[in-house]
Amino acid sequence: MNRSKTVVVCLFIFLFACFSLEAWAGGLVWGPKKYTRDTGKPVPVVDTFTIEKPKGKFWLQISNGGHIKRPDIKRGAVEPVNQASSAYIKLNGVQVAGPEDLNQNVYGFTKDITLQANNTIEVEVRGIPGSYITVEIRKAELNETVSNKAVDLSGSNMKDLIHLTWGYTDGATEYAIYKAYSIAGPWIELGRVPLTNAVDGTPEAQTKDLCYMIEALDSNGKVIRRYEPICVPKWQIEESALPLTMGSLSDTDVELAIASSTQTSSASYNDMCLSDPDFTNASTMSYEDIRKFLKDKGSFLQGDEVKDVDGSIFDPAEFIDFAAQVYGINPQVILTTLQKEQQAITTSKRLSDSKLKRIMGYGSPSTITAQILDGTAQMRRDFDKLSNGQPTAGGWKNGVAKNSLDPLTVTPANKAVAILFSYTPWVWEGWGGRALIGGNALFCKVWKDFGFLKPQVQQQCWSDRYGYRWNLILSDSQVAGTVSVLYCGTWNVTGSMSGSNIHWHAVNPTYPYPYWCTWYFDYYGTLSTGGNYVSGNWNNYDGFSGTWWAVTTGCGGVFMQSIQPSVAPNEITPTTTGNTSGK
Repeated sequence: MNRSKTVVVCLFIFLFACFSLEAWAGGLVWGPKKYTRDTGKPVPVVDTFTIEKPKGKFWLQISNGGHIKRPDIKRGAVEPVNQASSAYIKLNGVQVAGPEDLNQNVYGFTKDITLQANNTIEVEVRGIPGSYITVEIRKAELNETVSNKAVDLSGSNMKDLIHLTWGYTDGATEYAIYKAYSIAGPWIELGRVPLTNAVDGTPEAQTKDLCYMIEALDSNGKVIRRYEPICVPKWQIEESALPLTMGSLSDTDVELAIASSTQTSSASYNDMCLSDPDFTNASTMSYEDIRKFLKDKGSFLQGDEVKDVDGSIFDPAEFIDFAAQVYGINPQVILTTLQKEQQAITTSKRLSDSKLKRIMGYGSPSTITAQILDGTAQMRRDFDKLSNGQPTAGGWKNGVAKNSLDPLTVTPANKAVAILFSYTPWVWEGWGGRALIGGNALFCKVWKDFGFLKPQVQQQCWSDRYGYRWNLILSDSQVAGTVSVLYCGTWNVTGSMSGSNIHWHAVNPTYPYPYWCTWYFDYYGTLSTGGNYVSGNWNNYDGFSGTWWAVTTGCGGVFMQSIQPSVAPNEITPTTTGNTSGK
């Protein structure tokens, strides 16, 4: 890797990390620690730990016992062993879990807790000698899914929308969705949908607590079921600067991203958010990655022992990994689908059986494992059909226009888009489709929020009136890169390009040298309609200001010569000779 590319990649990684802060959640704070029941009288075991930033909510996550694998029953099946009959857990002298939370038929649970800078945890395990529990504490998701007592209606705040899912009601032909600003009402009907999930796209999600109620209606419009309502808190933002981890970008990653960003894009629903290689890359996550992801999200699917609707016990992470490897489908696609259909990834309480039987939204109601396996298998069958020039089971083909159920005319740009529309033939109003129904716009929203979206990187090179050469990387609306400031050397650049508004901030990395060069300067401007010209005002650290303009150039192409203004942004004193030498 040459030096210039190293600088650009490092700057991009820095930029990406800086602007991902509010998505951080679920990190391990303490543990995991195993507490085993010894012989003799049960006695409490006391541990202490400290946390640098105790503000906010945390999760106490408990796993009860262990398991042995039982492939003779079915793939991913396990048999629980060494379960404790009960336990007492105190945190800072207050009991947070007891016998009412744990028995030999409970394989794990999550509790909301608060912490202090210095903490004491006391654990006493009850049961036969050798039984044990495993305890760990994680930072809670700020915007976790809210459910009613029956867990047959759930809602998630996704910053600019509320995602709702509910259980199926026999005999229902449609569902009426009501909204209020209090659990007591008054209720306003938003509309009706034929599905068991909906999206309320509203900016109020960021400013207000919003309440929802669902009514199931039969073919005569009669209410045959009214779900217990829920209230979804307004969007929360992480206040503390918590550590982030960021994988490195290879030369190929950056080059592919830059190449893809230069392609013209049609309507969002034609291109969506993933490529065919993304869709079929089964190696994006290992079993351990999937297991950690479920834990970090506080999902009821975390852990080794989860009871299916047929009573069998299985390991969800192992089964998701198995389905991904057998059918060659990205496990991130499976995780996104589980969230899109039933919010199964961010719901800490076990869903109602009516929701679990349709956890992947595929075909007839079945078991969790069958839904995962059959839904993933259908994606593979559709991919193979498209590869052989045949349409999907739903009649979709890449490059061929077809109406969604909204209806909108969709021309899938690739196989992945055709398969996802075959699986869910809806768009949603966020992309110009029908209101309330999330569809594939919701898939891409979840895909992005989960961090699965590859960085969409665009390289731009500009030459300005002073002869400065700007080599920038644009990620969404954020900018990072370098600028060659003539005799002052190469400076680091950050800033933004949001809509037509431009702000570039250039910093001299060797300041106060050269001694005739300022510390930093800022460009503020407006982008032209064509996107190839920008103009505006500048100011610098030493109090000087002026006007500027720049035009796009090929990266590696010919740059303009300076126009010799009376003062340049990099200078500490105005020139008197009209040149840009700074002396």
